[in-house]
This record gives sequence, C-alpha cells and structure tokens, in this order.
Amino acid sequence: EAHDMDGDGDLDLVIGTRSDGAFLFVNSGTRIEPVWPEEGVAILDTAGQQVMGSNAHLADWDRDGLLDLVLGSERGGAVWHRNTGTAAEPAFAPAATLVGKRRGARLANGADPTAPDTRTKVTVTDWNGDGHSDILIGDFATERIDLEPLSAERQKERDALDHERKVARTKLVDLMTRRHLLDEEGKPKDEELEARIQALDETYRDLRERLREYSTTETKMHGWVWLYLGGGAELEPATAGVEPVSSANASDGSVALEAELTRVDGGRLRLELELAVDPGWHVYAQLPEGSGYAATVPTVHLPDGAELLTPWATDGKAHDDPANPGVSWYEDRVTFTCELRVPEGTADE
Repeated sequence: EAHDMDGDGDLDLVIGTRSDGAFLFVNSGTRIEPVWPEEGVAILDTAGQQVMGSNAHLADWDRDGLLDLVLGSERGGAVWHRNTGTAAEPAFAPAATLVGKRRGARLANGADPTAPDTRTKVTVTDWNGDGHSDILIGDFATERIDLEPLSAERQKERDALDHERKVARTKLVDLMTRRHLLDEEGKPKDEELEARIQALDETYRDLRERLREYSTTETKMHGWVWLYLGGGAELEPATAGVEPVSSANASDGSVALEAELTRVDGGRLRLELELAVDPGWHVYAQLPEGSGYAATVPTVHLPDGAELLTPWATDGKAHDDPANPGVSWYEDRVTFTCELRVPEGTADE
C-alpha cells in the first residue's frame, strides 16, 4: 500500500510478501516523481522480529487514531500489529491473531468451508456501520469433487489402458537408462535409440491423456471472500483447541518453507511443514537413482527421549513427468505433517 510513513508529504510503499515478510520502500522523490530504492527495509516489530505476512494493510484497527498493520499470510488467517508509536514514527507491536489459520485437508465433494484457506488478503472496514472494525478476507482454496463411479465396463477399459501405460513406462525407463549409460561412457548419441525413445514417449503421453477420460475425481481451484464482524479489538479465532509451541520460516528464491509445532495434548505434538512454490517452479517428489537431483523428503532431528508417533503424511498432489518415467514433482503448495512425543519439559527444546 502507498502511505506517507515518514511524514515528509510523499507516498512510501508498504509491501507484504508471500514468504519473506513485510518491507518499507521509502520514497526519496516526490508524490509526482517518486524515487524508490531497489531494496526495501524489513519492517520490525517492537520485539525486534520481522513483521511477517502478505498484503500488508494499514488501518486503524483499534480506533485510537493511529494506523496499525493488518496482514494475511501464505498459510491463511489474519494478524494485527498495533501501532504503539506515532503517525510520523510508527512502532508496531508483535502480532496478535485476529483470524486463525485453517487446519485440515482440501475440501471434498463440494463441502462448505468453515474458515479462510490459504494466501489470505485482508482489508479493514466498518461493514455494518456500528463503529467497530470489521475484516474482509479473500483466500485461495482447492476443492476435490467426486464424479460418478465408473461402470464395470468402463472400469475394465480403464484397467486395460492403465496396463498399457505401465508397460510403455517400463520400456521407456529401460531405453532412457540405456541412453544415460551411453552418456556416462562418453559414447556418441545413438540416433536409432533416440527415435525409439521419442516414439515410445509419444505413446506413453497419449495413454496418459486417454486415461483422464476415466477419472472419478477432479480438482477446482478458487476462493471465497469472508466477512468477520468485530465487536472490539479482537475477533474470535477461527481455530480452537490448538496450542502453538513454536514456528519458523525460511525461503530460497522461488521456494519458501514454513514450519509450525503445535501441542495436541500432553506431551504429544504436531509438526507441520509447508512448502510454497512460486508459479512456474516445482520441487521434486520422486526421482530415479543417479538423477543428480534431490527429492523433497521431510526429516526431523529429535532431542533425546523424543519419538516419532506417526509417519509423515503429505497433503499435495505429485505430478508425473510424462517425458521422464519415475519422476514426479509438487507445484504450488505441499504440506507434510507428523506427530511426535517429547518428554515433559523438553517441548521448548
């Protein structure tokens, strides 16, 4: 958003990002001819931590005459950083949750959502004119829709096609392995082998495409707009019964990782790792040996006495690479979760 953050009469920029936090770009020019720096300055709260969240929105949430920061996030929900400074020199307190993050898998069979999903964008307004601050939240969501089950005849047709696909894939893997060995040995390209790979790859792609006609589910990507009516400085969180223990985040170019540890009950904890991948990029889910790349596999190093209670569960679709059998990748977003138990008194560790 554009706002005069330093009281010099021109408009500065406050920008929230999907995974790297909020930044201030101070205008060293004028309103008519702005001059922006190449890099912004990270906005820190009064505890010295960077303000995190997307769609940084300046609004007087608590109606004290000062503009606060209200933000959505890649993982959903909305937070509020109260301005404890002045209009010319704002100071933002640590985040307070206004709307909790949604927990659960993607919606199935057209079920109605109960709370905002991911990539939330927020704006504050007095929606009903009662003098209190309300929030409008837009989100991004995926919905799985179950289609009609296949008839016995259609199922038989699908099974036959899938068998052909598996045979073609096995042959393709064999040919591509032979090509890889030739490359390692430094031998010239085998044109006949290349032609066989190309022809078999086209067959494999065709079989995959024909199998789509027999799908019994489909996924739709869309979102909703949510209205939260406020009766004061806080809203009822959208989630309950979950006690946050700690969280952390990191990013590397087009990929961002956010980790959150929550207490389920007693010494049982739930660890959630979410990877957010920028459009046009992907991370590998499965790779053949010797590929030279690394598949995305979560690991956790536990303190003494802790134990993993459940295997890692994955919420995210792995897309097969039709040109490279045995290769698949994740796009957009994938979440890994597990549960663990730690001895009493070691949760912080």
